[in-house]
Amino acid sequence: MVKKVIVLFLWIALIFNFELVAFSDPVLIESKNKAGKNVLVEPQGDATYNSKLIDIKNASYGELQSRLDKMEINIEKMDAGIEKIYRELDEINKNIKSMSVEVEETKKKLDEASEKLDSTKELFHKRMRALYINGHTNYIEIIFSSDSLDGFINNLEIAKEIMEYDNSTIKQLKYEKSVVEEQKRVLEEKINKLVALKNNKESKLKELEESRKQENILILEAKRQQRLYLANKIYSQRIRKNQAKINETIKNIEKLVKEVPTMQVSRGSVPISQAAVVVYAAEFLGRPYVYGGNGPKYFDCSGFVKYVYAHFGIELSRTTYTQVKEGVYVPRDKLQLGDLIFFGTKYNVHHVGIYVGNDCYIHAPHTGDRIKISILTRNDYVCARRIIPEH
Repeated sequence: MVKKVIVLFLWIALIFNFELVAFSDPVLIESKNKAGKNVLVEPQGDATYNSKLIDIKNASYGELQSRLDKMEINIEKMDAGIEKIYRELDEINKNIKSMSVEVEETKKKLDEASEKLDSTKELFHKRMRALYINGHTNYIEIIFSSDSLDGFINNLEIAKEIMEYDNSTIKQLKYEKSVVEEQKRVLEEKINKLVALKNNKESKLKELEESRKQENILILEAKRQQRLYLANKIYSQRIRKNQAKINETIKNIEKLVKEVPTMQVSRGSVPISQAAVVVYAAEFLGRPYVYGGNGPKYFDCSGFVKYVYAHFGIELSRTTYTQVKEGVYVPRDKLQLGDLIFFGTKYNVHHVGIYVGNDCYIHAPHTGDRIKISILTRNDYVCARRIIPEH
């Protein structure tokens, strides 16, 4: 029964995949007219955005495809950047919360130190008042109040001990208070720096999200222009050739469905094989991309890869930055089903997908897109890693 559902889903993907790629929605956004009803209007942007929009409208098909590839890669980079900032903000908020607790505890210690110091000073003042009541205004009078040499020496020792004790106690308490005050100052300074860093990150996040929003609109316009080019037979043939390769890959996966063991419901208990990984990954074709998405309703690129492999009991790390270090390196000409393929640069990997054969891969592309199968033609390919152990 499960296999029939998978096959049916793959047929739906095969039938509609071309329309999803070539006949995407025009560049229109929803707004409200004076009557309060939703209407579709053309988006407005700044001078740079409008300039890019004009360039897209005047581009040839080849230029369009090249720009579209670059824009989609930019979106992936922005999504990766946004995800990274969210992780950093989460860590900053945790540190602020932790330090705020420390500040409160330090304030309590400071209050206790102040109370001790005040109490000691009060005791000192009481002693001085007692001396005054007894007719002595200071320790000197106590020393010279004796009638004999022995009494003088005894009074001298007593006065000395009292003064040393008072001075030592007050000095120690003042020191302890200053230490706590310094601890409080350092903690508050750290919190202020963290808050400033948090504000900076949130500002960058806002800029990235705005840039991504405009880039998505440009992508929609580029795809709309591609749709117009379909009226030209030559361009239509070029698009259909690429689509035929993807359709062929989907059919190959459909054949794999019949070969792998029946999928079990419980995650982590399914026998793993290269084919099984591909078949399971294909079950999620069409699910929307949402950055930070862990599945199963929506995913980001690394969340999708992690979710698929977790089904087979293999726990991968959560980000592309760490997943690229897992498994073993595989040369591009030795790719096999289930291998992870990474994109970006050597020092900044920002996207990952799963190789499904026929020079194609399945992935959760970027914001505004859905899990799909793409041809491995990108120029920002970095490397591949094999997760399934060799037998």
